[in-house]
Amino acid sequence: MVGQALALLDVPYSIVVIPLLVEAGGYRDVLDRVLVIDCPQAMQIERVMLRNDLSRDEVEAMLATQASRE
Repeated sequence: MVGQALALLDVPYSIVVIPLLVEAGGYRDVLDRVLVIDCPQAMQIERVMLRNDLSRDEVEAMLATQASRE
């Protein structure tokens, strides 16, 4: 889907925001570069708790299913 949307663009550069890029997969065929913006895990947990009205345990369970920072 990302590839189809990018194919319609007539610009030299574009920024594509995909929060779970690695988990979504298929990006290597359509993206030339990947910029990773990270924050401390405590900040990430706090932001998700506030944004989604979730408990710390719920957020930590979500993060456990995602690709690691390494």
